[in-house]
Amino acid sequence: EEILAAVEEWEDCSIEIILDSGACRHVMARESAPGYTVHESPGSRRGQNFIVGNGERVPNEGQVALSLEADVGDGVTALLGTTFQVADLTRPLMSVSQICEQGLHCVFESTHALIVNAAGETVCRFEKEGQLFVAKMTLKAPGSFARPS
Repeated sequence: EEILAAVEEWEDCSIEIILDSGACRHVMARESAPGYTVHESPGSRRGQNFIVGNGERVPNEGQVALSLEADVGDGVTALLGTTFQVADLTRPLMSVSQICEQGLHCVFESTHALIVNAAGETVCRFEKEGQLFVAKMTLKAPGSFARPS
């Protein structure tokens, strides 16, 4: 089953994503990715739930493959394709565990965190805001570059 949030004409939009060491997968609410098709995922097929910070169970609604433009520092951006699970959360979460499973590295500093590829290139920068690492990314049009693996 496919679910599509309808948009008449694409406009890139800003999205804030939290880097989360406790999340098992990248997860976001359906409303965070307007215009993207949500596909069934293995977890949604099995009726799995995510357990959030207060212990509540939130159903896995499927997955969405996103095209993002991420800040890497010094005014430079990089295109990033990745898949998020869809669940009714208040803020999108990017999983440190999933990042590392993809062969990338997370480097944490006192003021920021970086996602770095095997070649040592920064692919995304998160700024520390309070106790959270937050990346302000741009959600690009679906299919605007290569589909994530």
